[in-house]
Amino acid sequence: MFRNIGCTGGIACGKSQVQRMLEARGIPVLDTDRVAHQVMEPGSGVFDRIVQQFGCGILQEGQIHRPSLGRIVFSDEAQLKRLNQLVHPEVARRWRAWQSEQSGLNVVVIPLLFEVGVSEHFDGILCISATEALMRERLRSRGLSEESVEQRMAAQWPVADKMKRSTWNVRNNQSLTHLEQQVEDWLKLIQPEQGNVDV
Repeated sequence: MFRNIGCTGGIACGKSQVQRMLEARGIPVLDTDRVAHQVMEPGSGVFDRIVQQFGCGILQEGQIHRPSLGRIVFSDEAQLKRLNQLVHPEVARRWRAWQSEQSGLNVVVIPLLFEVGVSEHFDGILCISATEALMRERLRSRGLSEESVEQRMAAQWPVADKMKRSTWNVRNNQSLTHLEQQVEDWLKLIQPEQGNVDV
């Protein structure tokens, strides 16, 4: 049996939806985006280092204003790298501690799993994907401009590359019902085996 599962995928591909489906079935899931929000809260060393790096202009009512920070880092690859270097080590420390406490099947959702090079910490990788056209459409529906959409897409590996490196692939191109059926199929399938498996 696989135990420690990493979940990744492209932006706006449905990782949060899959997380909710897994949690509804009693599977422990840790969302590292949520952990990143926590480590960036005031009072943490990470918060202080981010403000020192990017200036007080990213603050709003004493909190890091993520849209303001996003405008800086998604338009400058070097700045995005600096932010990741400040945030990712603490996030990794926390998800590894959480993972060590789990006794059975568990899933850690890491959008940049391959980009930050942590795939070896997992027994298998589940990739949630969608067509690039759908990804862009979903991002636009969130109110992002075309420029912001392209910046966020460019900040990650192409989803096709993530799919090639993953153990299992779930494609979120249709309805929620179809996505849920794929999650069900994946849960039935999960067992020791090698190579890529398309659900």
